[in-house]
Amino acid sequence: CVLCGLCTRVCDEIGVSAISTIDRGAGKEVAPPFHEAPPDCIGCLACAEICPTDCIPYETSDLGRTIWGKTFEMVRCPHCGRAHITREQAVFYAGRGGVPESYFLTCDACKRKQMAKTFTTLSLAR
Repeated sequence: CVLCGLCTRVCDEIGVSAISTIDRGAGKEVAPPFHEAPPDCIGCLACAEICPTDCIPYETSDLGRTIWGKTFEMVRCPHCGRAHITREQAVFYAGRGGVPESYFLTCDACKRKQMAKTFTTLSLAR
């Protein structure tokens, strides 16, 4: 970690603020408060994805995702069955954007397929 702060800034911008820089001097590091699993973390991986040095470890499988010592249940797309988002992410995004939680349960690939079908149907109806 080069303490660039990108991870903490993206977490703040999302509106979660689950991690921050702690301590001073040579002991300064990025971590959740008190080095405990952060209750506010939604498991979105924005911090890990933006980290230029890949210093934020995480594990993702069909069953769950673990980051910052917290494990999340993965939600499966109702159309293809792919695990693509954490339950906490879906709830957070729905509450933040005023969009039904069900919108976030469908994966991006299936949403694109549904849109393509809709556009095809509309263009054929002309």
